[in-house]
Amino acid sequence: DLIPTKPKVTPWQARFKNGIRIQGAELDNCFEGWNQKAQINWPDDNLTLLMTASNNLSKLVVYMDPNNYFFCLEPVSHVNNALNMGEDDARLKPNDTISEFIQLAMWD
Repeated sequence: DLIPTKPKVTPWQARFKNGIRIQGAELDNCFEGWNQKAQINWPDDNLTLLMTASNNLSKLVVYMDPNNYFFCLEPVSHVNNALNMGEDDARLKPNDTISEFIQLAMWD
């Protein structure tokens, strides 16, 4: 079973602060405590992307495959497997709605 069932500390949090190269990196994790802003730089192409998310998207899923040159950043409002873990925040009552946003800004 690969679905997480409890929080754990990972050395990746400290590495993100100073920037990392995704080439060859392997990661599939849901992080808590991010500030709803992530900056991604492509130095070889002189491009920068700033992703900003609404406050309720307080977790960030990060996926990097060491065999490919892609990554995934997904702001979410819940931990992985929240429904099966019984987290009340992950459930809406009938006719309730939720609205969140992710803003992307790119420049060179």
